[in-house]
Amino acid sequence: MKRLLAQRGCDASLVFGVTMPFSAHCWVQIGDVVLTDTLDIIRRYQPIFSV
Repeated sequence: MKRLLAQRGCDASLVFGVTMPFSAHCWVQIGDVVLTDTLDIIRRYQPIFSV
C-alpha cells in the first residue's frame, strides 16, 4: 500500500510497533490516519520505527 500511495504522490509511512511480552506488527498510515488496520488492533503496540 505504501508503494501504491507513493506512486500517486501520497507520503505514507510504514510503522513498526511492539508489545511485551514480545509481539510485533506493522501498519501504513498518513499523518495520524491509519490506513491498513483498525485502531483497536494498533493501540496494543508501541511504535518504535517508521519508514
